[in-house]
Formats: sequence, structure tokens, C-alpha cells
Amino acid sequence: MDDLSNLEYKSTEKKRNYCCICSNFRGKLVDGKQVRLHRFPADEKVRKLWIKRLKTVSTGFVLKIKNDRLCSAHFVDGVYNSKNQIPSIFMVNNKQKIFKTSEVEEESYTTEASAILQENEDSRESDCYENM
Repeated sequence: MDDLSNLEYKSTEKKRNYCCICSNFRGKLVDGKQVRLHRFPADEKVRKLWIKRLKTVSTGFVLKIKNDRLCSAHFVDGVYNSKNQIPSIFMVNNKQKIFKTSEVEEESYTTEASAILQENEDSRESDCYENM
């Protein structure tokens, strides 16, 4: 009689991948649309822009592995394509934060990021004055 307890069984189920920013997974329905997962772009310039954007909304973000993915919910209309390459929609402090869409140019991103940082600083200053 064979001892089957020593045999190892491999699961035939595929491991579910999740968005590296939120808990969305491929196939989940969000706002009536099915979520798709996207790998970080091979184009270094676009990949760096993704990482900068993600660090803007999640200061502790670190690209852990090259298989990390970002879900379609972070793109305008849930679509990632050549005209819509930079993630723009995020939840920050339980509120939806929508960044202006930008061209894939470092100068335009730097200008946009500076404007966002300035907007955040201005809102903090106005909060300080309101509390006086």
C-alpha cells in the first residue's frame, strides 16, 4: 500500500494578483467596469512617471517586484493606452483625488507635480488660519 501522505500536491489555482496601491484585482467590478491590471511600463521614462505619481499619493510606495501591477481604476475612464499613460485617479484620505492628465514629458510632469505640492501647501496654510 502506498503512503499518499508524503506526496505534495500543487494547487492548480492561479495566484490572484492585486493592484499595488489598492485592493482591486483582475475581474473585480468597480463602478460597473471590470478591473484590468497593468504591469509597469517597459519605457523607462513612463515607468519613472508612474512611480513619481504613486509616491505622490502614497509616500511609502516602493516598487517591490517587477511583477507589481496597477489597476485600471487609476486611469481616466478606466483605460490605459498611448494617450492615457499616466495614472491619475486615487483615493487619498477616503476622498477621490484626480490629477490633471499630462503628457509623457518630464518637464510637464515636474510642473504638474509642483502645482499639486503648492496646492497642498496652500490648503495647509489656509487650515492653519482657519484654526486661529
